[in-house]
Amino acid sequence: MSYRSAKTIDSPRSDEPSLPGKSRRWRDVLLSRRLRPVLVLAGMMLFVFMAFRVSLLVANFDFVRDEGLAHVGRCFWVGLRFDLVPMGYMLFPLVLFVALSPSGDFERIKYQRIIAGYGTALILITIFVEVIGAAYFSDSGARLNWAVLNYPRHPKEVIGHIWTAYPAWIFLPAVPAVTFVLYRLFRKLFREGQLLFNSVISRISMAVVLATICVLCCRGGVANIPLSSGSAYFSANNVISQLAMNNFFTIFRAARSTLNEGANHAKEYSFPQLEKAQLEVADMLAQDGHVTAGLAGNPLWRKVQTGRPMANYNVVVIIMEGM
Repeated sequence: MSYRSAKTIDSPRSDEPSLPGKSRRWRDVLLSRRLRPVLVLAGMMLFVFMAFRVSLLVANFDFVRDEGLAHVGRCFWVGLRFDLVPMGYMLFPLVLFVALSPSGDFERIKYQRIIAGYGTALILITIFVEVIGAAYFSDSGARLNWAVLNYPRHPKEVIGHIWTAYPAWIFLPAVPAVTFVLYRLFRKLFREGQLLFNSVISRISMAVVLATICVLCCRGGVANIPLSSGSAYFSANNVISQLAMNNFFTIFRAARSTLNEGANHAKEYSFPQLEKAQLEVADMLAQDGHVTAGLAGNPLWRKVQTGRPMANYNVVVIIMEGM
């Protein structure tokens, strides 16, 4: 054997990449079983939000054709801030769960299933809301808002419209398939790996740090006031402004505003009982020649005796939609 061949076989490779001590420690921390579920789910949620925002931007390119790259880029930057708000709320329970749990819990099958199930539900809900939001955006040019809150009152009409206007049948096989794939993926990702922050003090410190980050995400930053819808209206183009917002953010604000308005009306106005109000209105409308029809549930229904032969009805129908 020649010297050259012996050297080639026996000498170690000197060009193998080696991480410095600090870089290796940071890698171990980020890939640890406590942080990995939070980082994986946060990354997947951000990917879903950004993917749908890009798709809507491409689908509505004719409306944003004249916008400069600066406004388009700002749309994604502001959109990131709006995306972090629902992420902070939805990841907060998981953050406390994985940070405060003792090390032995990570080896239990039930514990692993809880984390994988929570992650699966989180991603499925995110995809579902974004799909509904994309369909609503294509019809109205806006994110989910207060008008969507009225849809549950008319389920037949809404389901019929969705079934006829969109390929909703795809979701029938897609939902169980995606659920199975996500759950198996999360079980594999969160089952093995290094466990760090095992002492009580380190677990509490980790929970405080991660919970603080979630709170800052929920507020939309460190400003004195939380993030509001006004931050999205940096452009005169309404499509750009709507794309910058997030469906979870807009529907949550709409629901909270509706509940607050209902509570304020209940405090501000003293409404009488329905039966009493109906009788009072019937007395106010009563005139000579009017005879109550005696219809249960509608005391305003009455017959008018004019003493003249009945003529053809002259009916005016006024339809007020969206009131």
